[in-house]
Formats: sequence, C-alpha cells, structure tokens
Amino acid sequence: DGGWTRWSAWQFSADGNHMGHTYGASSSHLDLNILREEDWARFQAVRATPPPPVIDEQMEIEMKLVAPARVYDSRNSGMFQPNETREIQVGAVNAAFVNLTVVNAGGAGYLSAWGAGQPQPNVSNVNFAPGQTIANSAWVPVVDGKINVFVSASAHVLVDIQASN
Repeated sequence: DGGWTRWSAWQFSADGNHMGHTYGASSSHLDLNILREEDWARFQAVRATPPPPVIDEQMEIEMKLVAPARVYDSRNSGMFQPNETREIQVGAVNAAFVNLTVVNAGGAGYLSAWGAGQPQPNVSNVNFAPGQTIANSAWVPVVDGKINVFVSASAHVLVDIQASN
C-alpha cells in the first residue's frame, strides 16, 4: 500500500532479524540487500576497469643505478612561476628514478613530474610550504628523453637522476 512502484535495490536492516548465522556471519544481526537481476547486470556492465600502470613490473626490474647527476637547476634559468610546467631533458631512457627538490617556495603548493607530452597526473610528488626547501624521490616515465615538471606556487626546482633503464 502506497509503496514504491519501481525499485533497483532494497536493504533490510540488521536490527533484530537474526539472519546472520543463516549466511555464515559471526553476528546474528545482518543487513540484507536485494538488487534486481537486470539492475545487477547493468551495474556489472558499466564498472570501470583500473588504468594500466605507467611503469610495468618488467621495466622496474630493469632499472639500474647511475652516478647521481643534476640534470636541471632552475636557479640557472629562472624561478618557476605559479602553475608553470617546464619540459626537462633527462636522457635517452624510458623511465628515471629522480630526486625532485623544491627550493625557496614562494607559497604553499605542490610539484608533479610525468612523461613529456602525456597528460598531467592528478597526483603530487612533493608538497611544500612557503619558504621551504624539501625533496622527494620518484619513478618518472620519460618520453623522447624528457619529463614535464609542474609547480603550483613559485619556487626553484632541482632534478637529480639516480637510476634509469
């Protein structure tokens, strides 16, 4: 009477139903959920698949340590401005293990590094506060010998390579 005319899912409260042991739960109280068969099929069909990793396991295994070398220092070419991206040459490799250092940050922000020509990832490699000098290491894909570096607040950036494939 007066109930729903169409539903996709229905949940029954665990409060006092004593159905838990019937389904193998350790508690006697168990929420029960019912999903219509056609809605379950639709849900299964549209589930997103995770994106493939940027660097596969085989590539990680093939990384080799190199003599640490500074490949970029913005103190020689000018401070990054807020929300600026620069393309940086790191060498003829497919991926590199780099140390990314933010120097004399002009405000709170973050730095992201990724393969040149690729879309910017929605992650940061270094988070920083005003005036801070801070570093972090990261595996970064390299495209045509280059990586992109984005800084959200003004700062100097140092890039040192430590390993590559």
